[in-house]
Amino acid sequence: FLGFELFADGSLSKYLEIPGGGTALPFSKEVLDKKLHYTTMNGKEVFKFSVREISRASNIILKKAGLTIDDIDWFIPHQANLRIIEAGVGRLGIPMDKVVITIDKFGNSSAASIPVSLNEIYQKGKIEKGDKILMVSFGAGMTSGAMLLEWSK
Repeated sequence: FLGFELFADGSLSKYLEIPGGGTALPFSKEVLDKKLHYTTMNGKEVFKFSVREISRASNIILKKAGLTIDDIDWFIPHQANLRIIEAGVGRLGIPMDKVVITIDKFGNSSAASIPVSLNEIYQKGKIEKGDKILMVSFGAGMTSGAMLLEWSK
């Protein structure tokens, strides 16, 4: 384990939320009639946040560990959609051959996307002892996180 970064900005939560049915606006006939119990999303803002966070969280954790993006053997982003991944990877300047993509096989498996992707390259025997793996996620509530580890098996 080489490092961890966690970030949240609740002021941006309006871009991806369920406006009603929770403690702020409890479930009622009005909530139901106005369909406030469904997820709402401002796709453009969520896209911008996600791309920015891939880069920001990665750079912070790399700096803390005294590494650069060139030191990374595998980059595993949350598999929300390919456009976000490609844009975030483009900002980082990491070659696509180091990026694990599983969205084409499994879709967006939500919170499981990074463990599923890690398992995919592990099962295929692609990870070697000493490989540095950077994993980055982003999601609801406008949160993000990154973890950097060195494979020890």
